[in-house]
Parts: sequence; C-alpha cells; structure tokens
Amino acid sequence: MFYLLKTSQSGGHGVADIRLAAEKVKSVGGCLVLTDILTFRSVPKFLKICRDVGVEHLVGMDINLAIDKKMVGKVTLMAYNDSGIESLSRILSTTNLDPYNISNTKFTDSESSLGGLNTNKITELNVIIKNKRGLYALCTDNSPVALDGEEEKKEAFEKISDAFDKGLFGGTLSLGGESYEFDRKMFEATNGRVVSTANIHMNGDDDDLLIATSHARGLKSKTVFKLSDRFEYGHKHFNDAVKKNTNGLIRNLKKWKSDGNVYGTILKQEAVPALGLEVTFKQDVRDKLESYLKENPDVKGKESVYASTLQKELDLIEKMGFEEYFEIVISALKFYKDNGVSCRIRGSAASSLVLFLMGDHHDLVDPLIAGNNILRFLAERNSKLPDIDIDVSNRHRLKFYNYVQNQLLGGGKASQYRVASLISESRIGKLRQSIEFAYTGYSAFINNVDKEMKIDKVELKNFMEKLIVAAGSYNFREKSISENLKNFRVKKLVESDPRFKRLVRVASKLEGMYTTVSSHTSGIVIADKDGWFDAPLMPMRDGRMAVCADGNEDAASMGMVKFDVLSSKNTTLIEYIENELKDKLGEKFERDNLWHLGSDSFDFLKKNPEFINQFCGKDVKKYMSIVQPKSLNDLVTAIAIRNPSITNDDRALFESNKKNGEMKLPFGITDPAVKDVLSSTNGIFILDEQILDIASKVARMSEIFCSDLLTGIRKNKPEMVAAVKSHFINGAVKNGRSDEAANLIFSYLESLVGKYSFCKAHAYSYVMISIEQSELKRKHPAEFFNAALKTYKMDTERKAKFTELRAEYERNGISVRSPSITQGSLDSCVLIDTGTVKELYLPVSQLINKLDLGEAFLHFLKESEPMLLEGDFDLIDLTMGAYTSILGLYVNPVTTDPNVLGDKVLMLQEVLGRLIASGCVDDVCFDATQPFLTAYPDDLLAERGVKISYVKELINRLAYSDSDVFIEEIVIDPVELGNVESSAFGFRISGKSPCSKEYKADESAKLSDNNGYKKQAPFQKKHPKL
Repeated sequence: MFYLLKTSQSGGHGVADIRLAAEKVKSVGGCLVLTDILTFRSVPKFLKICRDVGVEHLVGMDINLAIDKKMVGKVTLMAYNDSGIESLSRILSTTNLDPYNISNTKFTDSESSLGGLNTNKITELNVIIKNKRGLYALCTDNSPVALDGEEEKKEAFEKISDAFDKGLFGGTLSLGGESYEFDRKMFEATNGRVVSTANIHMNGDDDDLLIATSHARGLKSKTVFKLSDRFEYGHKHFNDAVKKNTNGLIRNLKKWKSDGNVYGTILKQEAVPALGLEVTFKQDVRDKLESYLKENPDVKGKESVYASTLQKELDLIEKMGFEEYFEIVISALKFYKDNGVSCRIRGSAASSLVLFLMGDHHDLVDPLIAGNNILRFLAERNSKLPDIDIDVSNRHRLKFYNYVQNQLLGGGKASQYRVASLISESRIGKLRQSIEFAYTGYSAFINNVDKEMKIDKVELKNFMEKLIVAAGSYNFREKSISENLKNFRVKKLVESDPRFKRLVRVASKLEGMYTTVSSHTSGIVIADKDGWFDAPLMPMRDGRMAVCADGNEDAASMGMVKFDVLSSKNTTLIEYIENELKDKLGEKFERDNLWHLGSDSFDFLKKNPEFINQFCGKDVKKYMSIVQPKSLNDLVTAIAIRNPSITNDDRALFESNKKNGEMKLPFGITDPAVKDVLSSTNGIFILDEQILDIASKVARMSEIFCSDLLTGIRKNKPEMVAAVKSHFINGAVKNGRSDEAANLIFSYLESLVGKYSFCKAHAYSYVMISIEQSELKRKHPAEFFNAALKTYKMDTERKAKFTELRAEYERNGISVRSPSITQGSLDSCVLIDTGTVKELYLPVSQLINKLDLGEAFLHFLKESEPMLLEGDFDLIDLTMGAYTSILGLYVNPVTTDPNVLGDKVLMLQEVLGRLIASGCVDDVCFDATQPFLTAYPDDLLAERGVKISYVKELINRLAYSDSDVFIEEIVIDPVELGNVESSAFGFRISGKSPCSKEYKADESAKLSDNNGYKKQAPFQKKHPKL
C-alpha cells in the first residue's frame, strides 16, 4: 500500500506529525509517500525520520495540472532517485515563478509565498514533461484520468501517458465496497496499471486530532483538519492484480534504494559553491596588515607576531579548502566598506585576523589585543565550514543580495536564479509556547464536550504561575517542554491533576512543529555556477528569490552554502548617530579609540545602560554591580557571568575572590597556570577559550587535541573528552605536574562537560558595540535619543524602555521636553544648554502619524521650518498654511461636498489637535494681529483645549465657507482657460482671499464672538505678521 502523507506543513491537511505516520506505516507494511502540496520544506525531516524508523518511503509532490492555464486535474509526482529530486525542484521552481501564479500569490503577513494559501498554483503539463527524469506519475482522485469519458481530460491523459509510459500508474482509494466503483473505473481506464493508495487523515486516537487542531489554531489557521470515521491503516487492495502491482513496485524501490546515497542531494554535506572566483584575498590581507601595523601605535614592536599569526591562519584556510568560501565572505566585507556601510564581524569569527584586517578594523576587535583564540572558530579537526556572522545595519542588509546577483554572479537572467534568501520556520519548543499552543485546541474541544476535563483561562493562568515556580523562570521561558519534564517538581505538578496531565501530554507532542515562516538571518544562499538549487525557488514580496529549509540546521545539507548577513538594530542605532554627527561636524567628527577608556566611561555604562546592547537587561544590570567593571575584559565577564549555567556556587566564589583579593579555585586546584587562565574571571570558568588555554599551558597539548577537548566539553560529548585524557595527563606530567595534580585538573575539566560557556570573541564583539553606543550616549545625548527613537519606533516591546531612558537623562541633569515647533526640530532631538539648565526637546515628527495626511503635513512643516524656527508665525498662519498646502483653498461644489472633504478635514484637525494637546505650540499665540487670551490664562491644559477648539472652527470655516468668499488674486493662462470649462474652477476672481489680512481679522473676530471670549491682554510672546 502507498500511503500518501500530507504533513501539517501543507496548511493543516492531514496528520500533524511525520513520525506518527512513519511508525504506523512501518507497523502495517507499505510505503510512505510525502505529497505536500507545492511545498518542499518537509523533505529533509521526512527523509531523516523515515530512515530512522526504517519504513519504505518516497519523496513526492501533489501538483495541479493545467493546459494553457486551464486546470485538468491533480497528479502526484514521486521521485525514485536523485534525478527525480532535481526534477521536482525544477518543476516547483518553474511553477512558483510562473507569472500567472505570481499574480495570484497571497503573501498575507509573510514576505514569501510559502504556505497553504498558495496551494492553488497550477503547473503546465509541458513543464512536467520537460522535467520528468527520475519520476513516477500517480493519478488518483481528481486526476486527468477520464473515469467517465470526460472529453476535456482525454487530451491531458494521453499526453502524460505518452510522456511517462510505464512510469504512469493509477491509484485506487482502497476502501473496499465504499470505493469499489471508483477503483473499478481507475483499473479499466489505465488498463490495469494501478497500485493501491490510501490518504492518511487524522484517526482521532491518542490526542492526534487535538494535537492537529492546537497546531492549526495556534497558527491562526482557518483550515480544519480532516477527521475520518473509517479505518486509516490496512486498506484493502481492489484485486489481486493491483496487490501484485503494488508489492512489485515497492520491491523494485528497495532495489533502487539499496544505495544509501539515494536522495543524497537533499542530505549531502555542506560545500562551497563553485562560483569560479579568483582567490585574491591572500595578498590583499598581507597588504592590509602592513598598513595596519604602520598606523596603529598599540601594536608597535609586535610586527613579527602579527605576521606569523596571519600566515598560520592563511595556511589553515588553504589546508581546509576554505579559500573560495573566504573569498565570498570577504567580497561582502569589501562591498559594504566601498559603499560606506559599517560592517562588523561577530561570534567566534571575531577571532580571525584575516577577517579583522579585511573588514573595517576601526569597528572590529583586534583578536590579538583581545586575546581571542582562533581554535574556537577554525580548527583542523572540524571540516565543516566555520560560521561567519557579518553584522550590518538593518537598512543595508538587502543590498548584498543585489550585489551577489548583479556583480558577483555576473548579472543577467541566469544569475537571478542562482542567488536566494533563505526562508525557514520557527518551531514550537519552549515550555510556555508548547502549552499555549496546546490550550488553543484543548479549549476548542475538551472544554465543550467534557465538563470534568474543562480548564478555564483563570485555571490555566494559575497553573502557568505554578509552573514558573516549579521550573524556574528561565527554564520556563527558554527551555523545551521535554527538558522541563525531567524536573521532579514540574513532573509532580503536572501529575497532580488529570486535566493538566492531558494538556501537557498534547503540548509535548507539539514540540518541534512549525509556527511562523520568516527570513533566516543568513540572508544569502548561492548555487553553483551553471547549477540549480536542490530546493525550489519561490518569489518574495519584493521580487527576490527565496528557498526554504526545514529549519536553520538543514540549510547546509540542502546543497547550499550560507554565511550570515545579520541585520542589527544595535549597528543601526550607531549608524543613525554617526550620520547625524557627520552632517553636523563634517570632517571634525572622529571616532573614539575604545581601547583607551577611562574609569568615567565604565561608570557611565554601569549607571546608564538603557538601549545599550547586552547591558540593559536586568540580569546584566545585577552582575555589573558585582563585577564593577574597570576594563573591557571586565565587561566581557559581566556579559558571560549572567549565563544560567553559571551556578550560584560559581558566583559566590567569584564574589569572594573579588572581595578578598584571593584566587581560590574549584576542586582545591592551586596550579599557577590554571590560576593565570582564570584570573580574568576571578577563579571561575565562563569562557570557551579558558579550556583551550588550560590545555595548552598546563599540558602543552597540540591544537588538534585542544580543539577536541573544547568540542567535547561544549557539545556534551564525554567520549571525546575521555579520548584526550591520556594526552592531557602525560603532557601535564612532562610539563612538571605530578600525576595527582594533573588528574585533579582534568577531573575539573570533566565536570564542565555539557556546561554552556561564552565564546570570548563573541562577547568581545558585543562589548565593542556596547561601549561604542555608551560613549556616543555620554558625549552626544541628543543624537543618541533621536537614534533610539528612529531605530525602535516600530518595536512596541521597547516603548516602556523610553520611560527609563528619560529617567536616566533626568538623573544626568537633562530635562526631556515634549516636542516644540519653536524650540525643537522636525526630525531631530535638540539639546539646549544654557549653562545652568539642560533641556532636550524631542522631534516634532514623533507626534505625527505618517498615515493619511501625516506625510503631507510633515512635508509642509519641512518647507516651513525656517519660518517656524524664527518664531515668525501664529496659529492662524500655521493652520491656514497647512490647509492651503495639504487640502487647497479652491472652493467649489466638489471640495465643499462633506462626503468628499469631510474625512480630510477631520484628519487635519486631528493632526493639529495632537500638536496643540502635546504642548508643541504652547508658546505660540492664536492671532498675533489681534491677540486675546482664553478665560484660563493660568491653566495650561484649559488653554490648549481652547486653542484646539479655535483651530477646529477655523478649519471648518475654511472648508465649508460661503461661496461668496473667494481667492483674491490668481494667475490663469488664457489658453488653458479657453480649453477648460469655467465650472471646473468654481470661483470668481474677486472678493476676499482667505490668505488676506482682512479675512484673517474677520475670522478672528468671528471666532472670538462665537466662542464667547472677551478680547484680553496679549500672549506673552507676540509675533510679527508674515
């Protein structure tokens, strides 16, 4: 039996879990066929699970067949070797890129066309015929087979029969008497070339339906999972001939798949794409080193150390076969640098001298000064491509995509299909997330059908609060449900109530399922020269191509190479500040030397951490007070010590050593080399590189064995640690240690297996960005606040942080004021320092919603900024100017129609009302020619309210004024006037203009009389007339 599987990734059709289907098919016998509709992202997971379970399997795909855009039925294509996988990929790519399908693509909230909303794509028959190598075609229900002699299907069936010949099969529904007529007609129409097939649906057992519904509801999917009331496994063959066909085909598949590399294109190892690039970076980096040594006084006298370190790294890159990979990465660094974009290396790659020199080293960490060990990044034993994280402002990330396509790959149509963004999906993993997803299905079913098992929202909230206590807040937020269930307290809580036991059981089965589709942080994947992606291309909303992997970890095995082009709000914040300073200071702007900071810099960061990368979290704030940083190394420690794997005993030892000026070590170790290695962290292990240093200094182990030891500890592989024990002990004894002392130190290293530690190079790259942000904040507070507003304006989670940022400024003697048209600026924060008082005015644009009339109003303010800054205006000027600029003053039946003009009038009133209500025009009088005060001269809020009412009334009078009021002067081209009907203008060239002084005086008087206010003393600030 061929069991056709549609996973949860098909948009909600079928079973929720591949493993569940694989295990059931294994138990009853048969072949599991993946038939996700027009997706491919299930393939790696499907293959791994099927091979793990040991079930026969095929990669397939349901397609909607069409001739000249007219759909003629559904066909299931099945790949029986690697060529078939490539054929499926090409067919799906062509389908995705068909203009007809693109025009019907629904992106919804996603940037890509991935997902169930696009399962109605059609594939032209000629595309399938052109790419049929390695494929079977299976026709089941709704196929082009003319079961009842339909003429419109005959042409398609004849063509596909001719193309596939013996590779075409019909498929029965295999439901016994219930499907007898269908199976009989299929048998006859295909002359007996039929195999038994069965669609897998939910069977409602073991919470399967509940799991599926929870997943769908959690994704806000409207798709209803199918529930069958008939048996789902062990279907019946139509007759003996069909049974023989089916079993014979499965036996043949076993022969073809005896080679373990079948489908190797999907599961193959990562490799550098063959782009045919000339490797030029080696000489370039030597030249860079020469200039760096000349211009940097901090490295004087260390020229030979830098030269030998560089040569050693270049030799290792060549030996590992990574030269072209580095050439691609360095081309990215060059591209950004040539375009004036700050580009940083972070992660373990920050220990590479090559990348430091080829990047903008003013923004990077000198790995030798920082003491970063390259073995954490690049080691001879590790043949996998090293991760390289390139960090740029999120405003520039997509530029590299165009560079790769148009320059690196040579441009042209072919290049468009050799570069893509990587799309991946988040998975349900964390304890909290799993239970929240599970409850959506639980509440939809259990709460309605079983009152005894009902869980209301209040009970759920109470249960979650108890879970936080039992698991610990960090474990609750960050660790998976399976990890948390190992905790005795969590398990006891769950077992205490059968309702929550069932809820958690469902939640456990949701772990690993997909949630949201998103662009992977790597950004760019590149195919070989004259090659093709093993995953199908799909269009994105902005026209780029994309490929999808089954989770980030499978990207490499899909035949793609990636390096991470990360978009960072931290670098965006710095870029905004520096650009504003460059505009203001020009050539006088200079970056600080972050390697030579005084105590005031570290004190400022400790007291003012808001919006500073890595230092604004409550955990780091807490440990900053313990670490009391006085150097960059101390900041590295402050970041690393917050790690949850650092025990309370570790932290107690840290505090004790720091307080008492001692260096007590764990396990009673007194070895001077170990003390030296752990001295920067006051006697405790928190950095990866400390393992490498201990192995090297104590036992003089080779770099290969040092790397193995670190990998074994980091990756929780005790067997790797045990394999190097003899090397460590022997080396330590040869280096002067006793056998007892050597074993004691190694016992300490063994205790660290599986304990997470921080990469020092990674921490240093964070620290350099953080201290740069902090110094800019300390020296340029206005520019920093403005950059924070721009960077995080769409980040709702950060809004509360601005309250804390304002409090910081207040503590530093800077009063943060609301925007002001006269004192502030449209787009920037303005700091006014009188010597005794410092006031920071926020930008006026922060008050204006750019939707509707907002953009037009901002444009008006920008043009009027010189007048506003001079204070040469009043509210009548501002209101009438905005009205003229945005709405126009042409009075005619169209503009005076409330149905046409009403919405815009209300929008303009709202924009101006918001400015007044926020205090943006507090020092601006209503009418400088005929000033009067409200009845509440000492009540600021009341005064603003009256101003708002005046402005609203004025806008109403302008919009809906009597037709006797017209524009006074206007220049009209006589030729144009002769060509256009006079009714199109709707005004006489006479009367009073709403721009005239006479009209303004009349309106001011009307407003004053109509509102019942007496003319009183002028405002404190009287403005001359325009």
